[in-house]
Amino acid sequence: MAASKAPAVQNTQVAAPTQMGGMQQMGGGSQSAIPPQAFLYLIGGALLVGGVYFIVIKPLMIKLGAQTDASKAADKLNDKVKSQPYWSGTYYRSMGGNTLQTHQAAMFARKLNDCMHEWWSLQTPFGWGTDEDCITGIFGLLGSKGNISMVAEQYAFMFNMELYADMESELDEEELLSVTQKISQYAI
Repeated sequence: MAASKAPAVQNTQVAAPTQMGGMQQMGGGSQSAIPPQAFLYLIGGALLVGGVYFIVIKPLMIKLGAQTDASKAADKLNDKVKSQPYWSGTYYRSMGGNTLQTHQAAMFARKLNDCMHEWWSLQTPFGWGTDEDCITGIFGLLGSKGNISMVAEQYAFMFNMELYADMESELDEEELLSVTQKISQYAI
């Protein structure tokens, strides 16, 4: 009788793995190799580092005058474009090159202001940031320096500020460079 009890004890101590849904389950359940909090730490850490760089370090470097060669070249080109006469309303009157009607220039001026200051845009929700692609796209549509002069005149009339000065306050040097590159393609 003692021999018959030994195998029964042995069977209760060793449990064989069971198959559930094509995966083998052992013990109390399956565990993920990486806890979900780790993903939050990774994403949060990257956002924190990026935020610190773009909000604190980069503006501080600009204030202190630490610039790369590319940013110096961009600044030089932006300063050259800023000093051009087509940012005033008198340019198109003396040089021509305008193909827009006054109401069309006013429409472009309103759209440029919306690109920089619109509160309900999908690209800049709640007024956070500037829609740089919108600004670049509008300058791509204007087609001439005379039209830029008309739009700048309407912008000053409608919003009581200079268009280029407002763009300088809203765009960084690389974004402003993409606008000036569009403008430099126009002959008149």
